[in-house]
Amino acid sequence: MLQTNILKNSLIKKKEDNKPVMIAYLPAAYPDIETSKKWIEILFDNGIDAVELGYPSKSTDMDGKTISDAHQEVKNDGFKESDYEMIARYVSRNSSGRLIAMGYWKELREKFYSKFENSWLRSGIKYLLLPDLNLSNKTEVKYIQDCGYKLIPFISRLDFNLNYSLFKNAPFIYCPAYKGKTGNSGKIDKLHLTKLKEKLRETVLKDLPLLVGFGISTGEDAFRVRSLGYDGIIIGTAMLKAFQESENRALTLIRELRAGLEG
Repeated sequence: MLQTNILKNSLIKKKEDNKPVMIAYLPAAYPDIETSKKWIEILFDNGIDAVELGYPSKSTDMDGKTISDAHQEVKNDGFKESDYEMIARYVSRNSSGRLIAMGYWKELREKFYSKFENSWLRSGIKYLLLPDLNLSNKTEVKYIQDCGYKLIPFISRLDFNLNYSLFKNAPFIYCPAYKGKTGNSGKIDKLHLTKLKEKLRETVLKDLPLLVGFGISTGEDAFRVRSLGYDGIIIGTAMLKAFQESENRALTLIRELRAGLEG
């Protein structure tokens, strides 16, 4: 178990020890391949628990302007499928199973069935986050899992049609801070998160870490999330903006967020 689900074991241990979890998102190959790898290394070297590697997409339905623009820039620069797998292989060799592939199922589905189901595994990818995947579609969920991947559920509301037991091997549950797109800084819906946490604790996923993403950009945001009883945060737009400013700014942001999480 320890060898096949390293991330889950690590995050559950942190949850049990009441230590906050921090996960970061960056789009692959932005602003170029070598810088992308360097930024990911910086994240891991400075205490980030896992990195979501965004697959460049044409229609980033849940992403705000900053991430969408970065995706478009990567695609305009001639992004190739092999670039993603090359970055994944590089990161996987140095991250002890802490890489998460993030993308949109409506764009990846056809490629996944024809190619990615095997090639991504060979690249070291074990965890998938597909926010637009219909988690109630048991056939597709089981197909992805039977290929050898662990799906991270993106849950914005309690769905009585969802078989929650399908996701018991996920390393955590992604809980959006509000409804809408990423990047709305500080827009944390306290009532929504309170109700969502209460409902999820009634499911078989109750022992998994609950992490909040969308709009987290300051230490104060991180503190608010922890004060609501969540186990940590996922930071995307703010982290990308920080790196766009400078690597030192990204390091400062990590420190600010950690201080907020630790109260």
